Amino acid sequence: GGLPTVGRETLLAAAVAHPRVEVPVLMHDSAEASARRAFAERLPSVVLGVDWIETGEARQAGVEGSGTDPVIVMVGVRLPLWQQAYGGREAEARATAAAYEAEAVAASTRAEAELDQALAALADASRRIALYRGTLIPQAEGAYASVAGAYQTGRSTVAATLIAERELLALSIGLARAQADHATAWARLEEVVGRAVEVARTARQDAEEEAP
Repeated sequence: GGLPTVGRETLLAAAVAHPRVEVPVLMHDSAEASARRAFAERLPSVVLGVDWIETGEARQAGVEGSGTDPVIVMVGVRLPLWQQAYGGREAEARATAAAYEAEAVAASTRAEAELDQALAALADASRRIALYRGTLIPQAEGAYASVAGAYQTGRSTVAATLIAERELLALSIGLARAQADHATAWARLEEVVGRAVEVARTARQDAEEEAP
């Protein structure tokens, strides 16, 4: 009937790192990169080039620049011809990115809500288990022992003994249900965060292990 050893913020960090939340985030980033690439392809680009001409030595001696190959620097501008196609690809990629972003936000919100539900169910089950173990069942056991003892000495009736026994049985069933609810909530918690969660030990558990 214990609770996790780590707090809600740590569990929330694990929940939002779950693949079902991370995948839409990664897909959004990929779509954004595609949109930026499509946008860049629509822009004009400057083209630089260098060329030279082999002229060789001049036939006549003393000619200035003889043997020097002229170098030609070329500058041009590349204009994409398919602007509409690139624009369509960019718009499609941005729409895809927006869809994945919305999906990621929804998944993160859903994970947080599911985490809080699991933690609330755990807290409720733990509270009921502690109530049954610490108060209700010990009281019922004391009442049953008292009635049974009184019956053996003739100071009580069979009906009173059966009622006390029935109440004790009902409380034992209630404890079993609370324990089952706790196990279900714990499994749900581990499903939400995507990993095993360690349970904090209770003083009762320590006392039971230390008892001979």
